[in-house]
Amino acid sequence: MQSKRDNVKNKTMDRFHILWKHQVETTVLQKMIETYQCVDSEETFAQFRILVRTFHTCIESLLSIMKTESLTAHNEGRVKFSDNDLEMLTGSKSKKRGSGKMPKKVKFIKNARITVRLFDEATGGPTKEGKSYIQIPSRASEWSSLRNRITHPKTLDDFDIHPSDAEIAKIVAAWYMGLSSWVIATEKRAAATRNKERKAIIAEMQARSVDGVIPPRELEGLRKRLQNTLE
Repeated sequence: MQSKRDNVKNKTMDRFHILWKHQVETTVLQKMIETYQCVDSEETFAQFRILVRTFHTCIESLLSIMKTESLTAHNEGRVKFSDNDLEMLTGSKSKKRGSGKMPKKVKFIKNARITVRLFDEATGGPTKEGKSYIQIPSRASEWSSLRNRITHPKTLDDFDIHPSDAEIAKIVAAWYMGLSSWVIATEKRAAATRNKERKAIIAEMQARSVDGVIPPRELEGLRKRLQNTLE
């Protein structure tokens, strides 16, 4: 049977492993996008369409992880988000505005910018790095149109790939690789901070217990603080 400490360690390792897997896979995809030659043939067009669909899935997955981390920080009291921000993180209306799903989907660029901002704030920001990734390259705004055209073609022409499409993909891939590296580095720093806080709380509890019994209310407070470092 696993101890609580083992469970905490496994949660942390799972989180890093997921992020690491993302980076490994997207590094391969980025190299394929960077070296893609826009040759007028159905074979190369098909290859590019697969790359775009797969890469977009990786982007959405990373943004989802960032939202989960931000929401966890809010629930633990490490940061306080507005109702609008919480609606972005959960995809549901706040209690003040009733229940149910959001009435409309937020566009990719806006979703990415808000997600990066909230993650940055949830992990001790705003930081210079976070602000730089909020400033998504202007041509990246064409990414959604490219992805939608490739995924849901309406005409035969929509199947064709143009040099400008490859250029847009390269810009987005470079932005994403930088973002994922920053997220991993931020998560590592956050884990180190939580570990330091955990040791300090345990030392405080041990010191207090030597002097006598810790009052129940204070003990409960210490336990809650300790629990927050275990998430």
